[in-house]
Formats: sequence, structure tokens, C-alpha cells
Amino acid sequence: MGGILGRETRLFKAEHHMKQPLINQRALLRLALGLAVIAALFFGFTWFKSLGSDIGDLGPANTAGMLAAIQSTEGGARAIVIRADGRLEPCPDSEGEVVDREVSWQPDGNRLFVSSDREDRTFHLYRWNPESGAISRRTLGTRGYSAPFFPPSNVPNALRSGLTVSGGKVFGFSAREADTPQMLPPVGREVNQGHEGGGVVGQFDALYQTLGQSFRTAQWVHGTQWIAAVMKRDVGEVLILQNMQPTKEQDAAPIPVVSGDRIEIDTFGGILVYSVMNFRLVDPRGAPEEFVKDGVVTIPFRHVVGAIDPQKPAEQFQIARTLDDETAFGVPAISPDGTLFLVTVGPYDGYGAIRANALVTMPIVPEGHRGARTILEGEVVDPSWHPNGHTIAFVRRTAEGKRAIWTIESDGSSEKNLTGELGNFSKPVFSPQTVRSR
Repeated sequence: MGGILGRETRLFKAEHHMKQPLINQRALLRLALGLAVIAALFFGFTWFKSLGSDIGDLGPANTAGMLAAIQSTEGGARAIVIRADGRLEPCPDSEGEVVDREVSWQPDGNRLFVSSDREDRTFHLYRWNPESGAISRRTLGTRGYSAPFFPPSNVPNALRSGLTVSGGKVFGFSAREADTPQMLPPVGREVNQGHEGGGVVGQFDALYQTLGQSFRTAQWVHGTQWIAAVMKRDVGEVLILQNMQPTKEQDAAPIPVVSGDRIEIDTFGGILVYSVMNFRLVDPRGAPEEFVKDGVVTIPFRHVVGAIDPQKPAEQFQIARTLDDETAFGVPAISPDGTLFLVTVGPYDGYGAIRANALVTMPIVPEGHRGARTILEGEVVDPSWHPNGHTIAFVRRTAEGKRAIWTIESDGSSEKNLTGELGNFSKPVFSPQTVRSR
């Protein structure tokens, strides 16, 4: 009996030793497969995040010839696109009391960014593919975002260099990641406010507070080296320039340019064009000598359009100016070749706006008003250029009183109503694409 039991025990032990490595190998194989799946999911997620493309919304969109705008609705406003064939298509999920208030094309024209309160009555930035219809929220948190702006496509990392305004400050945003780093006031060394609940502030916050209260809009100049921004003040607004790549500490301070009731800007390459309604000195205590007569500061004009290169601030020049409120200037729109700009002109209404009665172009040179040319007369607003440099979009009322979107050639020919009596529209802007994407 003992011999039999001994032999069975030896057989069991031998069989057990044979199975043990096989079980270990299978466990290791399952572990390796599990790790591989986890790694694949992680890297897949990282890849999609780096692309910034939602699943199901990959690849380019063909938007050449499209025109984006805002259409008023019974309960609010919605973003729309007008296709090259004339079809009007609203942004998805814009029914009811949704308010879409601004649109901005990506530099490559593949997507539109819309500032909208469609989710929680807080304005966020949404990315819309007008070809596929896909739309997704691209800003996080509870703060609201407005005034989205991208530099042109020839700027390095243009897709990652958007600007937006939130809570009175300027933030960056990317077409690819849902990330919004603070840009203005610049975030350098943080300073403790020194009281309970005070938190910290950036080292430039106090300096900016001497200039204005909050930012309204911002654009890049000279690639992504400078930001031009308009700040609200107790009375009116101020235009400032901020070097985002300073090499010396003194170059990190903001440069105030002009002040007035209302300031509008547009940029092209290294040039900033601005219009000022009811011009004021940024600091009357530092008035130029030509503004002082018999010890009294006297400003010799009311409204002005000017230009400045942040790299050469001493060479700032005036393009046009007026002495009374019969003629003031609206929002400038620089042509695609950077040689001239569109602007509406008309009487100043005293509340930071004009009653436009003409659309003109002026060359971007000192005293450029001498080369001004009227494109169209009448109540015209929101002009913008087609990337071909010839076609202009604008808003004007129809005979029935609707604010329609029109186009016209820069020589004043071929005027066309695109929206007829379909509703009231504003802020038309062409896709930057000139040819269809592949």
C-alpha cells in the first residue's frame, strides 16, 4: 500500500510541477495583453487629444466660399453659414432662447468657433464643423468667454494661438486642446495680496489697473510677439500694446497708445490700424507740446484713424481725422494684402457709435484719407473682406427693413443681397479658405 501511495504522490508532484509553469505563462500572457490594451487606450486618447479632433469629426472641412454670420431669432440669436451655392444653414442646437453672439474661423478655415450660452446660460466657445454638422464645447469651467480671435494661417502654431476675453482678462485658447492660459495681464511672478481670502495677483496686475478696468477685445500683432488689446476705463476705453516675448524687464510693461469713447482695431502682420471715437489723451499730464496752447491742453481733432507698428512706436501715424461730430469712423477691416482698409463713416451719436452713411477704403499710409474712395453710400455696417481681396460682405437694411447680408466688389460693382428678407443678420465673415480642402 505504501508503495502505491508513494508512487501516486510522486506522479502528482511531477504533474503539478509540469502544470505550474504553464499556468504562470498563461497568467503572464493575460497580464501582458491587459497592459497592452490599457496602453493602447491611453495612447489613443492622448493622440486624439493632441489632434483636438472629436471622435467622428476628423479631417478637413471644405468651407471655401462660405460666409459665417449671426442671425437674430425670436428668442435669441444663432450662428449660421451661407454656403457658396447660397444655401443658409444654422448652427446645430441653436433653437429656443440660445444666444450665439460671435463667430471666428480657424486660420485654415476647417472649423468655426462660436461664443454661445447654449448649455448653462454662460458663454463658452464651441467648435463647429459646418460640413459635417459636428459641434463641441471647447472651454471649461464656469467663466464666460467672448471675442474669439485667431492669427492668420501663416503664423507658426496659429491653430494653438487663439485669443479670447473672459472675466475682464485675456486668455489664450487652442483649436485642439480645451486649455485657456491667461495672457493679459501677463502671469509672471505672483504676489500675495496679504489678507485672508485675498489670494495672489500677477506682478503686472497693479500696473494694468492704472490703465483700465477690464479687457474688451484683443488681437495678435507681429505673429505672436505682441498683443493689441482694448481696455474699458471709468470713462471710455484705452488701447494698449503688450510685448509677449520681452528680452529686457523694461520691455515687459504695457504700452498705452490712445484713448477715447470707443476704440476699434484690426491687425495685419506687423501693423495695427485703430479708429477712435472722441479722442482723448491717455494721460493729460503727459500731453504732447503740440496739444498745449497757453498752458491749456487742447486736442485739435475729435475722431481719428491711425496705425502703429509695435516694433517702431515712434513712427505711429494718423491716416484720417475730423474736427467735429459730422464724421466719425467705425470698425477698420484691413484688406488681405495689407495695403488698405475698409471703414464705415458717419455722424457720431455720442454713445460710442456712429450712424454710418458710407463705406470707404483708405490706404494704410500717413494722411491716407487723401486716397480715400467711397465703395457704397447708405447705412452700412459690419464690412469684411473675402480672401480674394476683391469681394466685400456687409450688412444693410432692405426695403422691408430687414438687416440683410450683401456682397459687393471693391470697385463698387455687382451688389448682391444674399439673405433677402429671411431675417436680421450681423457680423458676416468669409472663410479664409480659397480652395477646397482635400
